[in-house]
Amino acid sequence: MTGDRGKLVLEDGKLRLWELNTSERAFCFADAPGSAVPSYTYQEFLPQEAETAHAGILQNFTDAILHGEKLIAPGYEGINELNLSNAAYLSAWTDKWVDLPVNGDLFYEELQKRIQEGSHKETIAGGEAASGRYSSRWNVHW
Repeated sequence: MTGDRGKLVLEDGKLRLWELNTSERAFCFADAPGSAVPSYTYQEFLPQEAETAHAGILQNFTDAILHGEKLIAPGYEGINELNLSNAAYLSAWTDKWVDLPVNGDLFYEELQKRIQEGSHKETIAGGEAASGRYSSRWNVHW
Protein backbone atom coordinates (compact mmCIF):
# COMPACT_ATOMS: atom_id res chain seq x y z
CA MET A 1 0.00 0.00 0.00
CA THR A 2 1.44 3.34 -1.03
CA GLY A 3 0.31 6.76 0.11
CA ASP A 4 1.40 10.38 0.14
CA ARG A 5 3.53 9.91 3.27
CA GLY A 6 4.97 6.45 2.75
CA LYS A 7 4.57 2.81 1.86
CA LEU A 8 3.57 -0.41 3.66
CA VAL A 9 4.67 -3.79 2.33
CA LEU A 10 3.75 -7.18 3.79
CA GLU A 11 6.13 -9.88 2.57
CA ASP A 12 8.35 -12.62 3.93
CA GLY A 13 6.46 -12.58 7.23
CA LYS A 14 7.27 -8.93 7.91
CA LEU A 15 5.31 -5.71 7.74
CA ARG A 16 7.68 -3.05 6.41
CA LEU A 17 7.03 0.69 6.70
CA TRP A 18 8.81 3.44 4.80
CA GLU A 19 7.59 6.76 6.24
CA LEU A 20 8.48 9.87 4.25
CA ASN A 21 9.61 12.94 6.21
CA THR A 22 7.66 15.14 3.79
CA SER A 23 4.66 14.46 1.61
CA GLU A 24 5.35 12.83 -1.75
CA ARG A 25 3.50 15.61 -3.58
CA ALA A 26 5.51 18.37 -1.87
CA PHE A 27 8.77 16.56 -2.67
CA CYS A 28 7.84 16.04 -6.34
CA PHE A 29 7.09 19.71 -6.84
CA ALA A 30 10.21 20.90 -5.00
CA ASP A 31 13.31 21.96 -6.92
CA ALA A 32 15.02 18.60 -6.44
CA PRO A 33 16.99 16.90 -9.22
CA GLY A 34 15.17 14.11 -11.05
CA SER A 35 17.17 11.37 -9.33
CA ALA A 36 16.65 12.75 -5.80
CA VAL A 37 15.17 10.47 -3.15
CA PRO A 38 13.09 11.92 -0.30
CA SER A 39 14.31 11.34 3.24
CA TYR A 40 12.42 8.66 5.16
CA THR A 41 12.46 6.39 8.19
CA TYR A 42 12.19 2.63 7.90
CA GLN A 43 10.71 0.13 10.36
CA GLU A 44 9.97 -3.59 10.32
CA PHE A 45 7.27 -5.28 12.36
CA LEU A 46 7.18 -9.00 13.06
CA PRO A 47 4.06 -10.82 14.28
CA GLN A 48 4.03 -11.51 18.03
CA GLU A 49 2.24 -14.83 17.53
CA ALA A 50 1.78 -17.32 14.72
CA GLU A 51 -0.72 -16.09 12.12
CA THR A 52 -3.79 -18.31 11.87
CA ALA A 53 -5.96 -16.06 9.69
CA HIS A 54 -9.59 -17.09 9.29
CA ALA A 55 -9.09 -20.47 10.95
CA GLY A 56 -7.86 -18.72 14.11
CA ILE A 57 -10.81 -16.33 14.16
CA LEU A 58 -13.26 -19.21 13.70
CA GLN A 59 -11.53 -21.18 16.48
CA ASN A 60 -11.73 -18.13 18.75
CA PHE A 61 -15.45 -17.75 17.94
CA THR A 62 -16.02 -21.40 18.85
CA ASP A 63 -14.01 -21.00 22.08
CA ALA A 64 -16.06 -17.89 22.95
CA ILE A 65 -19.29 -19.89 22.64
CA LEU A 66 -18.05 -23.01 24.40
CA HIS A 67 -15.72 -21.54 27.02
CA GLY A 68 -16.53 -17.82 27.29
CA GLU A 69 -13.22 -16.74 25.72
CA LYS A 70 -13.03 -13.05 24.74
CA LEU A 71 -13.58 -12.48 21.01
CA ILE A 72 -10.57 -11.23 19.05
CA ALA A 73 -12.83 -10.03 16.21
CA PRO A 74 -16.17 -8.87 17.64
CA GLY A 75 -18.89 -7.96 15.15
CA TYR A 76 -18.73 -4.22 15.76
CA GLU A 77 -15.11 -4.23 14.53
CA GLY A 78 -16.26 -5.75 11.25
CA ILE A 79 -18.88 -3.02 10.93
CA ASN A 80 -16.21 -0.36 11.58
CA GLU A 81 -13.93 -1.87 8.93
CA LEU A 82 -16.76 -2.05 6.41
CA ASN A 83 -17.60 1.59 7.14
CA LEU A 84 -13.99 2.59 6.35
CA SER A 85 -14.02 0.53 3.15
CA ASN A 86 -17.32 2.06 2.06
CA ALA A 87 -15.95 5.54 2.82
CA ALA A 88 -12.92 4.89 0.60
CA TYR A 89 -15.15 3.73 -2.26
CA LEU A 90 -17.58 6.62 -1.85
CA SER A 91 -14.74 9.14 -1.75
CA ALA A 92 -13.24 7.69 -4.95
CA TRP A 93 -16.61 7.56 -6.70
CA THR A 94 -17.55 11.16 -5.84
CA ASP A 95 -14.04 12.66 -5.71
CA LYS A 96 -14.97 14.26 -2.36
CA TRP A 97 -14.06 13.92 1.30
CA VAL A 98 -16.43 11.58 3.14
CA ASP A 99 -17.46 11.83 6.79
CA LEU A 100 -17.85 8.80 9.01
CA PRO A 101 -20.19 7.11 9.44
CA VAL A 102 -20.86 6.92 5.71
CA ASN A 103 -24.15 8.28 4.41
CA GLY A 104 -25.82 4.94 3.62
CA ASP A 105 -28.33 6.38 1.17
CA LEU A 106 -25.64 8.16 -0.85
CA PHE A 107 -23.43 5.05 -0.83
CA TYR A 108 -26.32 2.90 -2.07
CA GLU A 109 -27.16 5.42 -4.81
CA GLU A 110 -23.53 5.53 -6.03
CA LEU A 111 -23.22 1.75 -5.82
CA GLN A 112 -26.33 1.31 -7.94
CA LYS A 113 -24.80 3.57 -10.60
CA ARG A 114 -21.75 1.31 -10.79
CA ILE A 115 -23.88 -1.82 -10.93
CA GLN A 116 -25.84 -0.42 -13.87
CA GLU A 117 -22.62 0.62 -15.66
CA GLY A 118 -20.81 -2.65 -14.93
CA SER A 119 -20.57 -5.83 -16.91
CA HIS A 120 -20.51 -9.50 -15.92
CA LYS A 121 -17.04 -10.99 -15.63
CA GLU A 122 -16.33 -14.69 -16.10
CA THR A 123 -12.96 -14.63 -14.32
CA ILE A 124 -11.63 -13.27 -11.06
CA ALA A 125 -8.31 -11.59 -10.27
CA GLY A 126 -5.37 -13.68 -11.38
CA GLY A 127 -7.26 -15.17 -14.32
CA GLU A 128 -8.91 -17.94 -12.29
CA ALA A 129 -12.30 -19.15 -13.43
CA ALA A 130 -15.16 -17.83 -11.29
CA SER A 131 -16.30 -21.15 -9.79
CA GLY A 132 -17.56 -20.04 -6.39
CA ARG A 133 -15.09 -22.40 -4.73
CA TYR A 134 -12.44 -21.42 -2.19
CA SER A 135 -9.28 -20.17 -3.86
CA SER A 136 -5.77 -20.72 -2.50
CA ARG A 137 -5.04 -17.04 -3.14
CA TRP A 138 -6.78 -16.30 0.19
CA ASN A 139 -4.22 -18.33 2.18
CA VAL A 140 -2.06 -16.36 4.58
CA HIS A 141 1.64 -16.62 3.73
CA TRP A 142 3.43 -15.38 6.87
